[in-house]
Amino acid sequence: MPNYHYSEAAASWQGEAEKTKRIAVIDVMNFLHTSASKKDGHPSHYTLDAVDLVSFSLMLLRREFDVRAIVPRFTYHRIKNRFLLYALEQLGLLIFTGSAYDDLVVIRYASETGGFVISRDKYRDVLTYEVTDAEKYVILNRTVKPTINPFHQPEGQTFSLTENGDRIANFVAFLYAQKPEVIYANRDSPDYERCIYERERFTFSLMKMLRSELQVMFDIVEQVQGKSPRDRGIIEDRFLKESMKRFELFQTKKSAGQLYRERLMEKRRKEEEKEKSGAALAV
Repeated sequence: MPNYHYSEAAASWQGEAEKTKRIAVIDVMNFLHTSASKKDGHPSHYTLDAVDLVSFSLMLLRREFDVRAIVPRFTYHRIKNRFLLYALEQLGLLIFTGSAYDDLVVIRYASETGGFVISRDKYRDVLTYEVTDAEKYVILNRTVKPTINPFHQPEGQTFSLTENGDRIANFVAFLYAQKPEVIYANRDSPDYERCIYERERFTFSLMKMLRSELQVMFDIVEQVQGKSPRDRGIIEDRFLKESMKRFELFQTKKSAGQLYRERLMEKRRKEEEKEKSGAALAV
């Protein structure tokens, strides 16, 4: 089966003019249950660990995919290292839902943003509801099952660093798509313009900043191991505050190149709108 995931990094988003990467929308609870069942011997005793989500998200970011992880808020108490969920939320990589029925939220978000869903769920129950044709299309054509292989750390190590820069916690994950349009939008795709819009917001500098923050998360997880609940809470709270400060500082700083690019994109968008309105008047 062809692997359309591990493409080479583009020199710029403009290099993806003919095709652009879709947002990877992760069904968090489904993914964590899958990863936990693979790494532990007994399914009834496995532990859901947020570090698995961080490891997987970093893998996607290193391959230049934007990420949105979606999880019901009420489930956070069932997850180990759950402070990582709040850290991901601060960075805009995770969305808490107020409803227990997160499946529909996952599908709807992917439909509205032109994204693809990462889950082993077939979403048959969602199909019984009144879903739009676009949402049904996502379920049937843009849902990718992650392949997760257990990984045993060398003695004395918590995480391993691969030659690709991935941080491996408990497993090695892969994504395979039978057709490139599952994870890419090309010019013939009905949602191409929407995907381009989302992609333009995912700048190179933002991607690099997110990668850096996720790498720090692994260091924090190692720091809190063996600590008392009080000390652990202090370290986690300090990290969340520092991470938020770094992200806010990043958002206030823009290089001359970024500003030029944003102005260029805005100018191009206005020109396209003008052409469309002119064509409509001509008709």
